[in-house]
Amino acid sequence: MIHTVALEKAVALENGRIVTFCLLNDAHALCEPWFDPPVCITSDDGGKTWTRGADVAAWSSESVVTEADGKLYLFTRHGNAYYVSENYGESWGPQLSTGLAYNNNCQLTAITYSEKVDGKTAILFAAPSSTSSRANGKIFVGLVQEDGSLDWAYEYEVNKGNYAYSCMDELANGNIGLLYESAGAAITYTELSMREILGFEQNLVLDQGDVYVDERTAEAAAEITQKPDESIATVSSEFVVEESTTLLYDHVSNTNSSLDSF
Repeated sequence: MIHTVALEKAVALENGRIVTFCLLNDAHALCEPWFDPPVCITSDDGGKTWTRGADVAAWSSESVVTEADGKLYLFTRHGNAYYVSENYGESWGPQLSTGLAYNNNCQLTAITYSEKVDGKTAILFAAPSSTSSRANGKIFVGLVQEDGSLDWAYEYEVNKGNYAYSCMDELANGNIGLLYESAGAAITYTELSMREILGFEQNLVLDQGDVYVDERTAEAAAEITQKPDESIATVSSEFVVEESTTLLYDHVSNTNSSLDSF
């Protein structure tokens, strides 16, 4: 029997337990690509001693675990699948489909964001979105539902082209740092705000003469709580995460104090 450490970081849980996974191979030579199910290993004394937990149902190589709403979510490289544990890794539920299209022949990464998104705990999951090659990185944002299921409500395109092994974490400023292999196995680092990942901000690079058009359709108009001629208005809309304060700049109109002036 051979155990090898998986290519992902360990996770320190809210209850103090440390959880990581290793690869169990008891039928093949080391480094062959076919392994048994990932094995959960835990430590309750700061890493001094370790205990083997439960295996998950199906084989895979690399896997990544994150904690959300008191549960553990394990995403596996193979199977486009995830598993849930409600007892900190002592046992695992059945294999569940992510419902996402991504390359299942590449390492992946996932974290739980510290703030709520749309009132829900958010898991960020990054992988190459091409199903045929390690290319076209994406960050998928899954919102944890009351029954523990995941609603993949948002996605962000990291790049077009080579995207292989990666590592993602939340920075002290609340932004997301993503390190990944790009063309020629180069190591590329990018820092993204959550508003950018959720689609509320866009960073555009335009050459002289380029034209950028952004067309959006809203089912309901934004609500403005103060008259348009006042210098400050509070604007709320289904397209923003939270209410924001917005400056109203000078405008010219034949109609005083009217929204038509915009």
